[in-house]
Amino acid sequence: MSGIVPWLVVALPAAAAGLGFARGKAVAWGTCAAMALTLALALTLALALALAFQIGGPSGAGALLRVDPLAAHLAVLAVASGLLAAWRDRATMTGRRAAQALAVLAGIALAALANNLLLGWIGLEVAVLGLMVAHDLRGAALWRSLATILVALALTLMGGLLLYRAGMPSLGSGAMRWDLLATAAATLPAALLSLGYLLMLAGLAACAGLAPLHGWQSAAGRGNAMAAALVPALGAVALGMVLRGRDIVGSHPDALAPGPALLVLGLASLSWAALGLWRGAAIVPAASLMHAGLAVLAFGLGTGTADAAGLLLLSCAVLIAPVSSEGGRSRALLLAALAMLPPFATFGAGLVVISETVDGAPWLAIPLAATMAAAAAGLVRAALSAWQAPVLRRVDEIPSLVLLTLALLAGLLPQAARWFVGLTAGLR
Repeated sequence: MSGIVPWLVVALPAAAAGLGFARGKAVAWGTCAAMALTLALALTLALALALAFQIGGPSGAGALLRVDPLAAHLAVLAVASGLLAAWRDRATMTGRRAAQALAVLAGIALAALANNLLLGWIGLEVAVLGLMVAHDLRGAALWRSLATILVALALTLMGGLLLYRAGMPSLGSGAMRWDLLATAAATLPAALLSLGYLLMLAGLAACAGLAPLHGWQSAAGRGNAMAAALVPALGAVALGMVLRGRDIVGSHPDALAPGPALLVLGLASLSWAALGLWRGAAIVPAASLMHAGLAVLAFGLGTGTADAAGLLLLSCAVLIAPVSSEGGRSRALLLAALAMLPPFATFGAGLVVISETVDGAPWLAIPLAATMAAAAAGLVRAALSAWQAPVLRRVDEIPSLVLLTLALLAGLLPQAARWFVGLTAGLR
């Protein structure tokens, strides 16, 4: 049995979303309502942070939810991203738009904390369909996005059901649990594991917005700034599920090696992001795609150090990319962090990915370094432009200053490096 705190992390934003839809007024919330939204998200963030104290305890792994380092980290990232977005857009947020974003956040939190494959899929479904409702696309563009995401959800479900079928003879109903599948992976049928993981990888890659199926994320949440800010968090949770699936299939000596597919997906996404940044594309989706691609490539290398670097880069995409969409000098520094310049933590993570690539896949080192340099150059150009933009009000600079402090501390404190290394300890 998982404890009450993980359920509260999911239930609180869901209840707030239900209240917002019940009122159904598409007018500006005003100061009091905006403050209430911020306080509700702050309480959810406090509960998510409390998950760190339950790791390994009675709230560890239940039949439905689990609390391990990776799940707690992803939940904190999602809620923190929502809180930053709510603060930034507090003056223009409406009741219905806030409810839409809160529903997306509840789905992301459920997917992050789910120990049940079907429950995790339901969380993804709620999140991505919530983003579809939140955006303002019409006509053919809407149908293209819906077609992409519905196929992605179907592939993810099919992959999960094949994993369940592989574990059912020995695990029974426990074959729906991530933790039990990982424990028994070496004894399960290799063919079913391989096929299930490939289908799940294809679906989750589209949910995470990896190239070439990343177009739907560029439009997701358009017209709803808070929902749009949660898109990178959705991608991070989907990639967390990819990481858990990689652990399962990688534990079987005869199953398909997951590394090559992840390397190809990562390099393709990074290349597409570099091309977009070089052409001056929208910063948030391109920077998110860049860091997600680097993270997936790091996961494909399969070492603990590479996994830690990938999770750090993914965390930066979740928190920093949505805040870096406007002008101001603090935002210019955030773009420098996304460009992996020193002394930010992303600089060390980028060096680790290159170093691990030289050791594990030397044929990939030169194209990886060249693509990273091109993407970083595009972000530096955007940072220089943001530096010359008008200075924002001090109150609007608060999210950027908080994130800059975190990015600096993560790059300077050894404890931060140990935390990211420990995130994947339970996967091995």
